[in-house]
Amino acid sequence: MFVYDRLSQEDREIRLVSFCVPAAVCDDTINLTLSRVSLNDHPSYHALSYVWGDPSPTTTISLDNKPLPIGNNLQSAFLHLRQNIGVSWFWVDAVCIDQNNHEERNWQAAQMRDIFALAGLVHIWLGPCGNDSELVMDMAQRIGPDALNAGVLDLWKDSPSKNSRLDTLPENAKDDKALGFLAALLDDESLRSPGLPKAIMALLSRANWSRSWIIQEIALPRSGLILCGTQHVSLDAFDAALTAVYFAKIGRFPRQLPQWRNFGAGLNNNVFHLRGLVARRQHRWGQAFSLADLLLSDLRSAPDRPFYTASDARDVIFGFQITARQLSKCILQPQRQ
Repeated sequence: MFVYDRLSQEDREIRLVSFCVPAAVCDDTINLTLSRVSLNDHPSYHALSYVWGDPSPTTTISLDNKPLPIGNNLQSAFLHLRQNIGVSWFWVDAVCIDQNNHEERNWQAAQMRDIFALAGLVHIWLGPCGNDSELVMDMAQRIGPDALNAGVLDLWKDSPSKNSRLDTLPENAKDDKALGFLAALLDDESLRSPGLPKAIMALLSRANWSRSWIIQEIALPRSGLILCGTQHVSLDAFDAALTAVYFAKIGRFPRQLPQWRNFGAGLNNNVFHLRGLVARRQHRWGQAFSLADLLLSDLRSAPDRPFYTASDARDVIFGFQITARQLSKCILQPQRQ
């Protein structure tokens, strides 16, 4: 059984893991080695965002040649990373934090905002492919980079109900790069696939998006990578692709021509309001994001997606508290009457 060495809280130490075997190895055995570093030294590493799932470990990996139990979803993430991502060191909470040391768990959780903010890249593992998720990933890979370059994410700066740009007539859209992209998007035959709306709904209803910790894991990183099955796309391109579909659907364009009127049919508008992506945009724009925003942002929650979830119910409050402190420098304070 693996025994962890103590970390120094004063030195802001964390543990990192790396694969011991070449990425070409195809069996399901995961062999990791552990290293200890200080965040004060600005180490080079990537971080992993994922769903713990069933809290009961169901598989075992090797950590410095000692057995360590982990969950099935993390095992799947490790297999994907080993096969597809060439990176030396990772921070993964279930392995890099001594889960049997409650004191360490508490202070490590308190500095997770720094861990994700300082990571060179955060890998967001959505799990294996399923429910036609490859349709969504294909779409994001294909239109996401161009949507990002066209500036479609800036359309979120105003609420849709107050965004006069969305009332622009199609013939005038050429004067606006973002709207011109949306107009061209409506003519994209591949986006009229009958299975795409349902696939988008399914992927955006996965448990990742309602985790209480997902806000800081998505909002704070310099760069992110969405992983689903064997496919991946940058976090911002993924956001831009979904944003383009959303605004093309709700803007004035679909009401102008008959062939556009069914664009996005079957898509619930609320499914696009993902708390982590909202926080990321506001954080990057330098906009305040209060604790109230975190607690109330899912009032438009999508069908089949809960407001927020956590393996430990206390993590809902703890996670929001820590995230609010980082995003808006405010924190819950006890009120004595």
